[in-house]
Amino acid sequence: MKYAEELTQVYGERMHRSKKKAFREFALKAAEESGFSAKVDSNIFAKNVVIGDPEKAEYILTAHYDTPPTLPKFFVKHMLIHSFITLPLIILGLTYGIPFILTKIPFFLRHSKFLLVLQKALTYGVSAVMLLHIFGFLGNANKKNFNDNTSGVLTLLNIMDKLKKAPQKVKDKFCFVLTDNEEKFLLGGLSFARKYKGVLKNQKFINVDCVGRGKQINAYYSGSKQSQVIDELKALQSDGYIVAPKRSGLMSMSDHIAFSKYNHVTLLSVNRKNHKSLYSQIHSSNDNKINTDNVDYISTKCAKIMLENLIKSGKIGSGAEMASQEPANQTRKVPTFSEFNEALKTNPRTVFKLPTQSAVTSNASEQDQAGRRRRIRT
Repeated sequence: MKYAEELTQVYGERMHRSKKKAFREFALKAAEESGFSAKVDSNIFAKNVVIGDPEKAEYILTAHYDTPPTLPKFFVKHMLIHSFITLPLIILGLTYGIPFILTKIPFFLRHSKFLLVLQKALTYGVSAVMLLHIFGFLGNANKKNFNDNTSGVLTLLNIMDKLKKAPQKVKDKFCFVLTDNEEKFLLGGLSFARKYKGVLKNQKFINVDCVGRGKQINAYYSGSKQSQVIDELKALQSDGYIVAPKRSGLMSMSDHIAFSKYNHVTLLSVNRKNHKSLYSQIHSSNDNKINTDNVDYISTKCAKIMLENLIKSGKIGSGAEMASQEPANQTRKVPTFSEFNEALKTNPRTVFKLPTQSAVTSNASEQDQAGRRRRIRT
């Protein structure tokens, strides 16, 4: 799969500044190769890679590119137990246990005020360090991150690559946003929503997070009402995959929260057999496996679904940018709109290998010029 080796072997860690910068340069180059304009939106909270124009787009696809610090495997597997039981016990033990031990030393008994100050310092200090570590501000970087969220980034880049040969008017309907600092309180998604709130209206947001393993695709939405875009993506349910719409909860927090007021969804894959989320293995050295067939299926199917909906709604015109009258001296057949649509349904992987009118016109022009040169010589 395109970009898989680079993202897993070269840019697998994207926590530190230098690693993030190297990845952003790679992403900008990939966008350029696919014929998309791209830029880095930088502020004090995040550096998002924005590919395409959010204002023109019908679909805005997002995936966070930042990666977390390494956490203990057992901690990640039992996150709720550690968050609500183990961590409070550790904090209580350190903040009250150490001062209690110190009271057995005569020197500290004579300086009780010092013990009170020490207790408060330990309470706030230990709590802050643990929270900063959990949310990705401190600690050693996790090296692999195949599922969280290399799989999401890979999905977006492959959808973008499938649109490489699409006409510009089709490309304009898509915007890809690689968000920064999702692991740090969703700062990238929130800063993007804030910056573009003036142009964000009826766009459909599809956030992709942890889709590297599992054939049950959970479609998470924020709020009490299921988002409309989920109805479109139910077409992902085929070839052994199932789609399960779910209301977002504590353990499924992702950038879709930043877009909750818009038509939005987050796609996240889980193990279909026992319905347990495979993201219980993320944020640790266990996050070292990715099923590229998963990514290929989701990226190919999503591209097909979005294009079909754009065609049905007339958002990419009547096919004028993809088909027209065949020139008399043209040997390569230009696909009609119905042929393009049929190819989209039957073989979406190669749909953009069909010749476009611009390519045909250019080829015909070259043939006409060659014919005129032959007539001049004779």
